[in-house]
Amino acid sequence: MALDFDEQPLSVISAAPELAREIEDRSAPMWVEEGVVLFRQGDPPGQVYYVKSGEIALTIRASGYVLMQASAKAGSLLGLPSSVSNEPFTMTATTVRKAEICRIDRAQFRDLMAENPQLHFNVLQILAAEVCAARKAMSKLLG
Repeated sequence: MALDFDEQPLSVISAAPELAREIEDRSAPMWVEEGVVLFRQGDPPGQVYYVKSGEIALTIRASGYVLMQASAKAGSLLGLPSSVSNEPFTMTATTVRKAEICRIDRAQFRDLMAENPQLHFNVLQILAAEVCAARKAMSKLLG
């Protein structure tokens, strides 16, 4: 069963070029075919994903219902809340179209942030935009 929601972007803020470049420098881009699950809701955090191209669907389920769906496209960072908080992933990420992604281990991401504190503001912007999108979706759900 699924509730009818308009798919919205995960975040209206993309990774800044400097942050994207640093992630690319620390990981090898890889192509992921359509339909591949990058991570599942409830999985332990392990990595942050930077979407170079393609599209990823993000889904939150509860009691068999799809509560929220979001879309991540080029420039998106996936897995930030879980990687920063060290809590399980709260969404399932599945490729909708073949995607080129860079995957960076959460320890490497933490090191990147420690070495480049000027990138913190961009990460905070992305996280804040995700919180706002989730609140809007909840508000729509609770109507």
